[in-house]
Amino acid sequence: FALPTLAMLFHRQLRASATTVWSFLLVSLLSHSLLDSLTTGGKGVGWLWPWRDERFFAPWQVIRVAPFKLEAYLTARGE
Repeated sequence: FALPTLAMLFHRQLRASATTVWSFLLVSLLSHSLLDSLTTGGKGVGWLWPWRDERFFAPWQVIRVAPFKLEAYLTARGE
């Protein structure tokens, strides 16, 4: 909630209302976290950080993680 609240200070430069800026950034941050929890790789999402170090995944990991090596993108299927 800190980033959307901080960004509200710049709503005039963005030519939008403070509520619009806050809502857009809050939805963006929450959806990013949810989509990260649906991936097949990584360490999970730290939804309880900084209170706990536990990491979480959604019950279904349906989004395949992209390869981290450039060579993997140069194949016919990108695998």
